[in-house]
Parts: sequence; structure tokens; C-alpha cells
Amino acid sequence: ALYPREPATMARARSLRAAVLLLALVLAPRLNTPHPARTDGAILLARGDDAAHRRRKDLAAPSRSFLTTLQSAVRVHRRSLAGDGRFVVHVVGAVSKIEGRVAWPYAGHHACDKTTMVLVGREMPDEDPPPDHVDGCDTRFVRGAYDPTNLARGLDDPRERAADMVILFNADAWGCQWRRTLLHLTRPRRDLISDSGARSAGRFDDVAGAPVIVTGYSSADVERIERMVGVERARWFSASELRRCDDVTERMYGENGRMHGEDGRMHDDEDDATAGLGFRPVVHWGTSPNRPEDNAPGDPNAFWFSFSPGLAGDGSGTGSSVGVVDGDLAVGAAAVVVVPLAAWCALRRRRR
Repeated sequence: ALYPREPATMARARSLRAAVLLLALVLAPRLNTPHPARTDGAILLARGDDAAHRRRKDLAAPSRSFLTTLQSAVRVHRRSLAGDGRFVVHVVGAVSKIEGRVAWPYAGHHACDKTTMVLVGREMPDEDPPPDHVDGCDTRFVRGAYDPTNLARGLDDPRERAADMVILFNADAWGCQWRRTLLHLTRPRRDLISDSGARSAGRFDDVAGAPVIVTGYSSADVERIERMVGVERARWFSASELRRCDDVTERMYGENGRMHGEDGRMHDDEDDATAGLGFRPVVHWGTSPNRPEDNAPGDPNAFWFSFSPGLAGDGSGTGSSVGVVDGDLAVGAAAVVVVPLAAWCALRRRRR
């Protein structure tokens, strides 16, 4: 040999340094940005994610739990179903004194960049709030039912009428006034599927509509709604049950209650209650504590679960690639690829 071979320890050291450097490059952006932590099947914000520049008064309860819930949900579910880069969040059943008072732009850049918050509810004002001095999360108010007719009346921009994510904060959605809303939210979106039932848009398998996040004060309340849209779906959305709830809603809200109550009819063909029942929702995570280090049972948004409309009628209704966060995917890829590669290089040099 013209050149002496270097000691094996030097080769192993170089391999180790390369592996450490690559891991550092992957982890560096993640250490400087908020990231979700998985706990009990839920996807929660890790402690200490709140940006230091946010005003404490704007993060005071109850605003804090709404903001952190939005942050967590966006970290997992953010995708533009229209493919235009915009992100529209519909908050259904909003109340002006609660959701209407939350300073949504303080959820941060990741949650609010090109994001529009549409708050819909019978107790919301018709006029939009004044712009916040913090950019992002443009907010719209829509008074009345969550149905296409009312959304068209309250929103001039057609893009804002098509949600990329839906949130039901602390909703008693097991009640009859919510029944048509839940049926609508569990059905595939017509603009996202073809006549044959195949996906015509979207990046995720078995998902054909905006993801829906439901929160509540207790696990029992949230679990009840999860069962309704899942395993007990046929019972709660049968033709007879829908007719009964239509009558109850009409008594609650008057002769126009069916159309202008909290949920209203979404489509004429929903009179056929079996339409859409074959599409079982995809559950992203079941009922779980939401940020338990901050929210105790009985607090607003203490528990939550998430689902999306599904296409496969005979599917399990569980699991989806939507729950994969980009940062987690990068770390997982680094662990799977870099570590074995470094070990192989070290072993190969040792054999020389």
C-alpha cells in the first residue's frame, strides 16, 4: 500500500460525527418551534410552547384553552383542501361572549398564516370584529344556522364557505338541535369526491372532508359524541330519529327551526337518512385529555377527539395518515435511516 491505513477508531469517529451532525440538522428546526406531544392517543402541545411575546391578558382563561386547542389541531390537520394555500376554520355553535372574545391571532404564525376563522352560531353578531393589531387569523362572524344558505348570506367570499377544518368547542352535540349538523359533518364533501365515490382531491387516504375536532368539559360528554358518529351511527341517524329531532328542533326555534336552528338541513337529499350512513368516519384520535398539564376535568376543552368523513363503507373507521406531523416524520426517518447507516459504516470499516 502506498499510504498507511488509518486506525479503525478514526473511521468510526468520523461516522459517528456524521450521524450526530445529520441528526442535529433534522432536530434543530424542531427545537425552535412549537411541537405536538402524543399522550394517551391525543396530540397535545408540549409545555412551554407559548411564545414569550404574547400578552398574558390575551392568554388568560378561557382564551388560553381555545388558543392552545387551535394550535394543537392545526399542527396535525393543516392542509388546504382547495389546494390554494389558504386555510379556513369553521367554529360551529360559537357564542359571542366566549369564542367571539378570543384573540385568535395570538395562536401564533403557524396556526394563523393565511388562516380565516369563521365563527357561526345563533348568538353571534352579524358584523365582523374589527381587525386585530396582530396579523393572521382573519375572523368572520356569521349569525344563525350552520347551513350553506346561511353561510352564503354571511360570507361574501365563496372560499370561506368551504371549511378546511371544523371545531365544535364544548358542544353538547348529542342534542337534537345538532343532529343534522353532525350528519352533515360525517358525510363526504361533494366537491372532494367524484360521482363514482372516489377522491377527486386531497392528499390523504380514506378522508373525503374537513377534519372535525370536538371538545368538552368531561370525557363522558366527548365519548358520547364519538360513539354517536362512530359505532352507534345507525341508531342516532336513522330516518325515524332524524324526524323526531326535526320536530324537537322546530319546537325549540319556532316554525323556521328546521332551517334556521343550530344545525339546519344541509341538503335536500338528507331526507333519505340512509344516504351517507355507509361512509364510516375516520377517527384520528379517540376521546383523550387535551393538554392535561393545563386543563383539569371540568375545564373548558379538557377533553377532545377528532374525525373526518371517510369513503370506505366497510372500513374500520380508525387510523389515518392525517395524524402524522411533519416534524415527527422527519425524526422518525432519521432514526430509521441514519442510525443503521452509521452502524453499517462502522462495521464495514472494522472489517477492513
